[in-house]
Amino acid sequence: MKRLTALFLILVLLLSGCALGNDALKPQEPAEDAGTEQDVQPVPEPEPSLMDSREPTGTRGNTWYIPNEEVEQIQLPELRQFGDAFLLSTTMNRGPEGGVQLKLISMKDGAFLAQASFPGGVYVHVQTGRDGIGVCDSESGEVRIFDGQLQLTAKYELEGDGESWYLSRDLKTLYDLRYTQGVAAVDLETGTETALMDNAREVMILGHSEQYVLFSYIDLESQRTFYCCLDLDTGTLSALPVEESVGWSERCGNTWLFGSKEHWGEYRLLSGGQAKTAVCTDGSLKILPQDRLLKMSLECREMTIYDLDGRFLSGCTLQEGGDSYISAPPVWSSLWNGYFFLEFGGNQTGRLVFWDPEVETAGDDFLLTDDVEETEGEQTAAEELYVRAGELSDRFGVDIRIAEQCGLDYNGYTATAVSDTEWVTYGLDCIENALSVYPEGFISQLCYGDIRRIQIELVSGLTNKEGANAISNAAAFVQTNGDCEVIVADVYLTSEWSYYHEIAHMIDNRLAWDASLREDALFSEEKWMELQPEGFEYAYSYTEMPDEVARYADSGYFIMEYSCRYPTEDRATMMEAAMTNSFYEFEMNPGLGPKLAYYSACIRDCFDTTGWPAETPWEELLEPAA
Repeated sequence: MKRLTALFLILVLLLSGCALGNDALKPQEPAEDAGTEQDVQPVPEPEPSLMDSREPTGTRGNTWYIPNEEVEQIQLPELRQFGDAFLLSTTMNRGPEGGVQLKLISMKDGAFLAQASFPGGVYVHVQTGRDGIGVCDSESGEVRIFDGQLQLTAKYELEGDGESWYLSRDLKTLYDLRYTQGVAAVDLETGTETALMDNAREVMILGHSEQYVLFSYIDLESQRTFYCCLDLDTGTLSALPVEESVGWSERCGNTWLFGSKEHWGEYRLLSGGQAKTAVCTDGSLKILPQDRLLKMSLECREMTIYDLDGRFLSGCTLQEGGDSYISAPPVWSSLWNGYFFLEFGGNQTGRLVFWDPEVETAGDDFLLTDDVEETEGEQTAAEELYVRAGELSDRFGVDIRIAEQCGLDYNGYTATAVSDTEWVTYGLDCIENALSVYPEGFISQLCYGDIRRIQIELVSGLTNKEGANAISNAAAFVQTNGDCEVIVADVYLTSEWSYYHEIAHMIDNRLAWDASLREDALFSEEKWMELQPEGFEYAYSYTEMPDEVARYADSGYFIMEYSCRYPTEDRATMMEAAMTNSFYEFEMNPGLGPKLAYYSACIRDCFDTTGWPAETPWEELLEPAA
């Protein structure tokens, strides 16, 4: 019995001890009369977050303003992503205290990470590389390389010329795109320069990103415009997958977006081997990573994202009633699964805004149409006329259009379609007879620059538009439509002579283009004017003819008064007479002989004369005229 009692007491003591031990693990309140404080383990504060202080903004419930003093201290910065940080870059006031400022801010919590400031001029370009940041100043010739903490790791001094400079993704090679000298690569460590394109001129930047530079250039040998992409990751050059003229371009992976050079608001999207066209006249389009299409409103207060088929994904709009605007393009963050952009106000400082595309918003799809070959309407002329027009097109390397194929609304004129078999046949006869006279391959050489083809349209009733500087009752004229030069001819008023006249205008365009590229080109308007009578000046108008100009029409230097309107009309009327072997005109106007001799020499200086006869049709009058 005593043993049981002892065991029971031990058990009670053990249980009491366990209870006391558990109470001792809990934080204890200090005794009121102890006069001392017991040590208390601090409760860890939550890790700071970029989104902690966010405030709703905008009108769609999917954007938040992120207050950040470091962001809002910089005027008009550009926003980029560098690792898990925002990179803000700005060119400050360009006075004695001006220069370039770089700032890194954590994308996780908004904390300031690093800053760098240094002098800089107008032509400053900031790039993010794989492991650092590069800044090119082609005006001063300085290239600076920074590491991920914005510590300067290298500085190079080159010959600055204000051209377009870009760095390779490893920040070791400088690509110099020179307007008048082509494209070169410079090894920054050794200074060794390698020409990538030494036969290119008029290099023009179409668009660029951290990986690609897209540009146009003129090939000196062919004197035609081509389009190219420089991959800053590999250093390779490749042709853009486009044939038409381009005014602006972007590339993201294998997706391309081209802006038309001739038609504002018209775009062509190329992705996955499929081409689509889009028209956006109430804003602008860009491409984003993740195969997205971005539309920015004209006022830069609204952005909309679509997939590459034009399906609406998300949209954001700034608060109503403000005068602020959005920086573009927005920066994608995989950390936050959304976009960041800067909202600029009247003081030109930027507010950081987060756009969450996962928040459901309403919007319309964007219309993208499949890029298909031009389809013709219902034929209004006899089938054999289309067949013959096609055969002549193939034979002479031109694009001949008849009846409903013609545009009818031109720069200075409107016209009416012609389907009458007799008159269309006559028009095709005139084209064949005229083009047959020129040396083989001559017509194709009329293409230059962006001009890829020659087009002829047979119409009737040319009527000049009100206010246009155009001659009334015109038989034919030439105009440029995008990538082609077009002869528009009234079948009721034209003959072979008309085509000789209009082709002379095209020759003029070709000579002027050649002279702009070759310093030793023979043709110039100044030399042409030296062949005119003393004191003569052209009227430079189709609607007015001053008496002091008209009186030279019978001076022996011009075919007719019309020749005195413009230099190009002088040459066109002269060539029209020369091509038809009008000896009488040159006999009555002896001043035409030297002008024709000079013009003929200019043509031979500009064109490739391989296979030409010793004497072309327009040169047959030179000896008799002399």
